[in-house]
Amino acid sequence: MKLYAAGVFLICLATVIDTGSRGAILGFLAFLALMLFRRPKNLKYLPLVLVALPLLWLGLPKQYKARYETIATRDQDDSYTNRLLSWQGGVKMFLHNPITGIGPDNYTDANGAKYWPGYPRHWLNAHSLYFKLLGELGILGIITFFVFVFSVMRMNLYLARLYRKKIMDPVIQRFPSACNQCYILMLFCGYASHNTYRSNWYTLAAVTAALALLRPAGDDSDTET
Repeated sequence: MKLYAAGVFLICLATVIDTGSRGAILGFLAFLALMLFRRPKNLKYLPLVLVALPLLWLGLPKQYKARYETIATRDQDDSYTNRLLSWQGGVKMFLHNPITGIGPDNYTDANGAKYWPGYPRHWLNAHSLYFKLLGELGILGIITFFVFVFSVMRMNLYLARLYRKKIMDPVIQRFPSACNQCYILMLFCGYASHNTYRSNWYTLAAVTAALALLRPAGDDSDTET
């Protein structure tokens, strides 16, 4: 399992580097920080990470380095400035339709046709979970989404405590904590990624709901979720 986990980790890292996505590389660094600081015993790996990251940077091809270096000069990057204009469009959508927004999956068309400032117009999606929620789903959608996320994470905290003591299967024991870590990372990466409708949220929630059904009979404490 450890070899499998290491292989998956390396494949994910290679994929992140190959895409040249600045948001993804920041998400990867957030993942490392989450893994290191979630338990005191994991801090023993900190020196290894501090050595590995500079070596990884030195080994990157020039085209990838040039892409990531634009994080420091993003104000001069057309991709970044257009993204800021797209976020402003989300605010305008919300102000025009604060209760329900403009409707699911309408951000790109509305942004280009109505809310883009000046010409040439750009038909850009939100590139942000938060502005996507704001523009497309409004107040009702924002409340619904975050109540959903809070409910799943709360249930996972409860299941992690329960199954740590009562069930020995490592997958059942560890999934709730892993699911919450995934949610934290998706919320973090949502800063620059419109992942609102991606299946990850709902597939993980479905597994959490299935694990909740494995609770021992008569254990109904803390189950308001």
